[in-house]
Amino acid sequence: MKTQSNKLCVLLLLVAVFAAPGIAAYVFYQHPGWLGSTKVNKGVLLEPPVVLNALKGQSKWRIVFWTPTACDARCLKQLDTLARVRLALGRKLYQVDQWLILDDQAPSLSKEAQSTIKELDFHVARLSVAEVNAMGTLFTDAKVFLADPDNYLILSYVPSGNPNDVYKDLKLLLSTTEKNG
Repeated sequence: MKTQSNKLCVLLLLVAVFAAPGIAAYVFYQHPGWLGSTKVNKGVLLEPPVVLNALKGQSKWRIVFWTPTACDARCLKQLDTLARVRLALGRKLYQVDQWLILDDQAPSLSKEAQSTIKELDFHVARLSVAEVNAMGTLFTDAKVFLADPDNYLILSYVPSGNPNDVYKDLKLLLSTTEKNG
């Protein structure tokens, strides 16, 4: 009698071991919120994405730094940090452009600032007052954006934030678009 119950216990244990992963997968498929956060990006997702017509050139991913005021030493330091983020992408850096977007009413850039910006391989564009007003509260403060190849701003970051967040999001976007063709 004892061997019969042992055999039954082993059989039930084997059924439980092999059925548990399938049952768990089904339950978590039906309730994905139970797994925790599904958010992958570090930046703030812009919903809906905002088109920025000032970006011209080839279809590439873009790191965009917006500043409504003049580009001072703090701005140049931020541009240097963003240039290092692009450089950290390795061979994928050729798929990314860097842009500095200024307000049309901001003072012109000094010769030193222009040479630094050129050295860091940033493109410069200016937005008219009408374009800035059309963007609403999005363009009130300085921000870092990621723009897709179709010129849509999709993620935003505070300039004082961690540059590693921009790097991780950009690397994920580049690898995702590479896999999808």
